Amino acid sequence: MPEEPGLRPGRGRPVFRILRPGGHVTNQDQTSPPPRVLVVDDEAGIRHFFAAALGRAGYAVEAVGEPRVALARLMDYAPDLVITDGQMPGMSGPEFVRELRKHPVGRSVPVVAVSGTDTPFPAGILRLQKPVLLPELLRVVAMHLAEPRPAPALLRELPACPLPLRRQARYGGGGHGLRADELQGEAAQAVRRLYDLLGCLESGPPLLSPEARGDAATQVTTLARAFGAAVAEGPRELEQRKVVHDLRGASLMLLVAELESPEGARDDMALRLLARAHRKQMRSLVEDLDPAGQERDRQFREHTVQHLLGGVVGVSPGLTLHTWASYDGPVSESCLELSALERAFYNLLNNAIRHTADGTVSVMLTAEPSALRAPPPEVTSRRDLRICFVNRVEREHAAVLAKATAHGAAAMVLAGFSTTASGLGLRVCAELVQEAYGLDSVRTCIEQGYCGVRVCGDEFLAWLHWPLP
Repeated sequence: MPEEPGLRPGRGRPVFRILRPGGHVTNQDQTSPPPRVLVVDDEAGIRHFFAAALGRAGYAVEAVGEPRVALARLMDYAPDLVITDGQMPGMSGPEFVRELRKHPVGRSVPVVAVSGTDTPFPAGILRLQKPVLLPELLRVVAMHLAEPRPAPALLRELPACPLPLRRQARYGGGGHGLRADELQGEAAQAVRRLYDLLGCLESGPPLLSPEARGDAATQVTTLARAFGAAVAEGPRELEQRKVVHDLRGASLMLLVAELESPEGARDDMALRLLARAHRKQMRSLVEDLDPAGQERDRQFREHTVQHLLGGVVGVSPGLTLHTWASYDGPVSESCLELSALERAFYNLLNNAIRHTADGTVSVMLTAEPSALRAPPPEVTSRRDLRICFVNRVEREHAAVLAKATAHGAAAMVLAGFSTTASGLGLRVCAELVQEAYGLDSVRTCIEQGYCGVRVCGDEFLAWLHWPLP
């Protein structure tokens, strides 16, 4: 799937199978956990009855009385199946299902509606009428779980946190840039002109007319194309390619999409935030572009998840972006460090946007270990930011990626494999994560799960970790 590499070897290895016709669970792989069922019903008696019956049948069950609580628990529980009531206070069953489908964990999870009324659920939801007989409930649950669902299984296979941190001092960003005189031809001049233009977009008067926004988009893309002549053969060629890749990629791609969006003129805050983010990245990539600005970027300043997500509100026309964050605290201690995290973030986001098969991308941010999986306080108090990107991919693309990843994602990344572009995005991401944790190589970073990609069924998952302050 990339720009960055993707994995998609068919349907993937099932975590479990439902074998007994009576609806009980038999695990072929005794090391695999039982299937997880989330029960959502405001009637305590029914909720407890379902939980007890499914628990006796061999399932792991989480039962909650409010739909909003269930949505909040999705990232931690990652259910393999959801059973929901139709009428509940605050949010109906159909409304709950629509919110569930926006979530990266809930996009493909099967849902069984158990209701005493003719509640109009979305298409594709199997309905059972209350009062439901226990054998029928177990049969339906077993039928739905006979095929593994990729997103919950993939998320549960990510490495346990906190991940080992090899650095003595916190990574402050930087260290992955060039001087302007290392860029070939007219590229250095184009970089300075783009930097100035983005400064106008960040702090100048708003661009209200479609003509003004279209003209700005043309100027940005014209200058970005000039970077293509910046790379020359030699010992620094790979470094030049990675810098150019992010100078004209990363947040710049979203900025151009925002300029071209018909809705963008109504609120230019997303445009200003994207311009600010890309100027900051340009200062880190071209070390002598704005020395005074880069020195300010090195000063201590705490940034939160909202700073990281600030520019992705508009994204691009025809794209649906679902963002779920269960953590909103600090993620970096300087603008330069945030710029490094943003480079990794936008490379994975752009890859998902470029290759989504259905125009939908889901982004999920958590602090790991989460409150539900946190180790005892005496073990550690450190946590990692985990960012996951989920999107669907085409079947033809999957076949190519399966072959490319036959020897592992690390080999594909290091070889620079790509189906459509330079193949540098995930490598840049991995190098930055490697730096943040003080690891010895990109291969180690990917093989030990600090960042990576996987595909199961028709879903592509890319992720990265970052040590929280």
